[in-house]
Order: sequence, then C-alpha cells, then structure tokens
Amino acid sequence: MNLVALVLLILHIFIVSWVDAGTVVLMNSNITQSFEDMEGDFSPSEEATVETGVLYVADPLDACQKLRNKPKQSTNGTFPFVLIMKGGCSFEHKVRNAQETGFKAAIVHDDVDRDFLLAMEGDEYGINIQAVFVAKAAGETLKKYAGMAETRVMLVPSLEDSGLSLFATTALVVSLGMFVVLTTCIYICRRCTSPITDASQFHGMSSRTVKAMPSVTFTSVRGYITTALSCAICLEDYSVGEKLR
Repeated sequence: MNLVALVLLILHIFIVSWVDAGTVVLMNSNITQSFEDMEGDFSPSEEATVETGVLYVADPLDACQKLRNKPKQSTNGTFPFVLIMKGGCSFEHKVRNAQETGFKAAIVHDDVDRDFLLAMEGDEYGINIQAVFVAKAAGETLKKYAGMAETRVMLVPSLEDSGLSLFATTALVVSLGMFVVLTTCIYICRRCTSPITDASQFHGMSSRTVKAMPSVTFTSVRGYITTALSCAICLEDYSVGEKLR
C-alpha cells in the first residue's frame, strides 16, 4: 500500500503542476498540501526542475537585512529553503539576501489577503536561486511546519515555462498506468490468499432432496406458535395453515 500512496503522490504533484502556473507542495507523514505560486521574473527558469528542501523562517522575517539564521548542511539530498514575508524592501533585495546567506530557494508570502498573486520583478543578474510568491494563508501554513526535519517542501515549476509539458504528460500517463497495475495486483493477491472453498457446495439441491425434507403446518392456537412468525429469508410473515419446510 505504500507503493500505491507514492503513485498517488506523484499523480497529485504532476496534476497540480499541469493545472497551475507553479506549485509549492508541503509534505510530511501526516499531510500533503499544495499552494499555487507565482515564479519570480528574475529567478532562473531555463533548467527549472522540481526541487525538494527543508524550510526555514527568515530572521528577520522580511529579509530586508542580512539574514541571521544560516542553513545547516543537509546529507539527505534536500536543499535549505527560506520563508520570507513581503514588505519593507524589494523582492529582489530579499532574494539576494537569502542567496548570500546560503539558501537555495526563497518563498515570499503576502502580508495581506488578496485574490491574486503578485508578480515579483527585479534584475536577474547574479541571482541563481529559485524564488516564488505565495498567498498570505499559504505562508501562515508553511510557517507552522518550518524547521521540522521530517517535513519537506517541493517547488514544482510551471510546466509551460520550463518546457517540461511533454515529460510531465508522459509521466502522468505512466503513473496512471502504474496505479492501475498496482491496484489490480493487490486485488488479485487478496483473492488468491482468501480461503479456497469447494465449489460443489454452491450447487443447488435437487427437487427430490427438497421434497424429502420434513415439513410443518404453521398454526397459532391460544397463543402457542409452532414456529417463528416470519420467514428469515424472504422476510414475510407466515399465515395460519401455511406449509413450511
């Protein structure tokens, strides 16, 4: 079943990334949650791929000054991401501070609720880390899980912008096929491991055997009942004088 869950997660990631411009995916053993994002105009996109990291909260939160919290080196293939709040300075300035501190991606969240995502503009010269913008509600949720070693954040880029549409579509079809195959295998295995019963017991009784069974007439005399009041199979009440077998 863990393999099936993995396939479902892959489907979730690629379906969301196919529909939205970009997606931030939050994952741990208890939840899998995704948030729409807007990629920064100055962040690299020519070789955009899905990146996985551990999330830190910027100190200071607006990252308008040099960050005081430096990321730890990871040995499990993840990158340090930093969560930054909008306001105080330009998006470009925030991302440059994050890059100089050693973070590999910056997630900037809005400081007010609005129905759309802001476009982060700036000079791309010298910036080589990913930068995305998310809504205020997304930032508040991400902040709750920041710093947890077992929690991962994935940055899924826009497939249209990164040129991965064909790859993602192929992966989606393959993943769907894997899911169907795995589901079928699990169903067959369960059927094969269930107790085997002799098929002969499912054959109906002959009419001669049925007629040979003892019978009784249903009666009710002064409250004395010869059998149950109703048929347990057809769920209908007996009538006095009815022949029962």
